[in-house]
Amino acid sequence: MMEIERKILEIKSKEVVARILRLRPRSKKVFEGLVRVKYFDFCDGRICKKRDLLRVREISPRGKKPYTELVYKTFKCVKNMCKYFDELEFKFVGEKSFENLSTLFKEIGLKQTLYYEKRRTLYSWKNLNFEIDEHPKIPAFLEIEAPSPAVIDKAIKALGLEKYEQTAENISELMKRKYPKVKLDGLKFKGSANYKNLIKIRRFVTIRNS
Repeated sequence: MMEIERKILEIKSKEVVARILRLRPRSKKVFEGLVRVKYFDFCDGRICKKRDLLRVREISPRGKKPYTELVYKTFKCVKNMCKYFDELEFKFVGEKSFENLSTLFKEIGLKQTLYYEKRRTLYSWKNLNFEIDEHPKIPAFLEIEAPSPAVIDKAIKALGLEKYEQTAENISELMKRKYPKVKLDGLKFKGSANYKNLIKIRRFVTIRNS
């Protein structure tokens, strides 16, 4: 499946969500939760050299059981400020799928090159997706996936985000250019192992203070 995407940087998450919700026809929230990400490569770095990507993600929707995605992305090109990938994706269920796949890759000679965490909120609208990604220590950004750059341009205009910086960079390239003092590998939220418990605590405090 071909994937075409572009990032809009340093957004204010709540403001962008409000704009997404005002769109017509109405958008639909597809996902909200924590995502743990690992990248793998051969010792000679052949996957990275081709600008491809082998990724395992543990996806934990708020209030639901986590699942694991295994993805290989074949880089095609960068055109009109959009990144083009051919994506092959598999889904796994089970509490240990994330770690089991990681162990399997290491056993067959691959090495883990990257680990980080993010909080993602995903909305579906017409024929595209709005993904708001929040990482520790850096401003949030919006990633738009759509059938073409022209559709992405129209979506940016519909949200009134034309003045924001846009890029086709992946997260590693973005961090090196824009946030060089923040190390992506190992970037995680404090207490992320207890993420669901933290959400419950926040809800409790909100109710108590309301």
